[in-house]
Amino acid sequence: STLVDLDADNDDKSGIRAQADYVVKAEGFSTTGGVYMSTAQKGTAFSDQDYAALGFHLQAGYLIDGRYQPVARYAMINPEGSDNNLQEVLGGLSIYFFHHGLKWQNEAGALISESAAGNQTDIVARSQLQLSF
Repeated sequence: STLVDLDADNDDKSGIRAQADYVVKAEGFSTTGGVYMSTAQKGTAFSDQDYAALGFHLQAGYLIDGRYQPVARYAMINPEGSDNNLQEVLGGLSIYFFHHGLKWQNEAGALISESAAGNQTDIVARSQLQLSF
């Protein structure tokens, strides 16, 4: 997919965003991934586009016994500048009840921020309950 902001209002804030992604599901295995890119206007003309950010994600999981789904995820984004990457390394477990009518989803892992001032790692743990009817 692509989104193009043509700067029709002449505020010199045009840009281009593009992505390519996929989903594969087969025999209990699932994987998703995507690559994302954006530019931003750096001058007074639309053609003055410059790199703004690049990122990607990759996630995989396997459904066991129709009820338990362990997953792993890695994602990275590199905003403008080579010293400020953001990374996400997560593992998770989803448990399905009533044939996917109720799902309890849990994940934990590290969020890694790189900057000129140094690296910082935050530990995150999230849990959610989802009801479908």
